[in-house]
Amino acid sequence: MKSLKQIINRYIRSAAIVIALVILVVIAFAEILIEQGRVEDTAAGTFVRLEQIYRRK
Repeated sequence: MKSLKQIINRYIRSAAIVIALVILVVIAFAEILIEQGRVEDTAAGTFVRLEQIYRRK
């Protein structure tokens, strides 16, 4: 039979892995949202510049 210490260590290890995975998923999701915002800003800036070029002609 496993000792109480072994059982607790197993659960702590499992909980740590789950928490680490949740943190990684949250960070990945945040990075995706941040990058999406950057892409939208870059695209908007590009369209503004293109509009300015076409208006000059």
